[in-house]
Amino acid sequence: MAATEDHDAAAALVVFHESRAGVRGLVESGVTAVPTIFLTGAAPWPQSPVTAAFAIPAVDLSLPRSDAAALVRAAAHSCGFFHVTNYGVPAGVVGSAVSAARAFH
Repeated sequence: MAATEDHDAAAALVVFHESRAGVRGLVESGVTAVPTIFLTGAAPWPQSPVTAAFAIPAVDLSLPRSDAAALVRAAAHSCGFFHVTNYGVPAGVVGSAVSAARAFH
């Protein structure tokens, strides 16, 4: 990217953040295409290399509390998120929550 393009992308990102409208505001404004600032390579910061092998850490809550806590700590430290299993919430409740999230988005 040229210096002018870097400046334009950075300026567009600042305007987006300052609007505080977020992605929902973009949708409500009637945009019909993804704004350039959201496209790969359009950001004014260096892109990270793609890692070929990545596994989402899993935390089994049926394990003893100290073991589960150690898994949470390790997952939060390594990548910042994790998949929780055996948490005791009925599948129907989870399905309803997923359906509500999909309907919202």
